[in-house]
Amino acid sequence: MSDEQKNPELSPDGRRFPLNQPPIILALDDTPFVLSFIEDVLSHKYDLRLVKTTAAAFGVLNKDTVDLMLLDIEMPGMSGIEFLEQARKNISTKYTRVIFITSHSEPEIVQQALKLGADGYLIKPLQVVSLLKKVEEVLGQ
Repeated sequence: MSDEQKNPELSPDGRRFPLNQPPIILALDDTPFVLSFIEDVLSHKYDLRLVKTTAAAFGVLNKDTVDLMLLDIEMPGMSGIEFLEQARKNISTKYTRVIFITSHSEPEIVQQALKLGADGYLIKPLQVVSLLKKVEEVLGQ
């Protein structure tokens, strides 16, 4: 019996989102322009949850199973790095894929993000092609 027959919720390549449903992406950024840009670029292909605060992001994670998190590092209160550290403590988000989107390009910050298991790192200002390409790469599409 194939994996698809065992679990019809998995796509043929083993991804956990259903075949007929787009992947769910949580985007956390305190800048409305960035969230609007992400929405413009990704909403045609993905189910987006756009939030401006880490508290709202935790609310989404408590309600939905997301396939990818796009996280800004520079956030008021709790940084994107701290948010990911907390999210990694929860079994339901321990292995969720992550792409950091930030203006920070310092090697030590990039290394810290990668050490936490980030799957990608994009530097602002974002470019349409690089955002699409990285999201598709990380989601295995």
